[in-house]
Amino acid sequence: MNRFLYTVLVALMLASPLQGQNRGCTVVFEVKDTNSNPVELATAVLNQALYGMTGAKGICTINNVPSGRYVYSVSLLGYETVTDSLTITSSNVRVSVTMRESNLSLEGAVVTAQQDQVGSRSVINQDAIRHIQPKNLGDMLQLVPGNLVSSPNLNNLSQAMIREIDT
Repeated sequence: MNRFLYTVLVALMLASPLQGQNRGCTVVFEVKDTNSNPVELATAVLNQALYGMTGAKGICTINNVPSGRYVYSVSLLGYETVTDSLTITSSNVRVSVTMRESNLSLEGAVVTAQQDQVGSRSVINQDAIRHIQPKNLGDMLQLVPGNLVSSPNLNNLSQAMIREIDT
């Protein structure tokens, strides 16, 4: 009899947490664009705490949401963020969201150049020198414009050439 009572008690203890997990509601977001095409990889967020991401069919499911009032937002780069409020009272809630594409283009860019001095010059700072970790003057001259960069060859002497064509 004690063994039966012990088994029933253990079963009740194990079953009670499982029942507590199913008390929340399920919120399903159906996200489409203005052409009624599903929007993939959109992020749906409830009260900045619960979130999910849409799949290939534009569906996002958030489980175990307690009943109450929520502010949700659905966002994706390239689309305007949709924000609204939602009251959850039943076990299953379906939210349809239509996202509009946002215009991320620039109106135009103007590029101007001014010449300060006649001729050319290069300023080689310490960061550039540290980056290449030179072992000789030829390595340092890789930073000079017009220098031909050559692969290291252990069979020949190292030579430095400035603005010459190697023959």
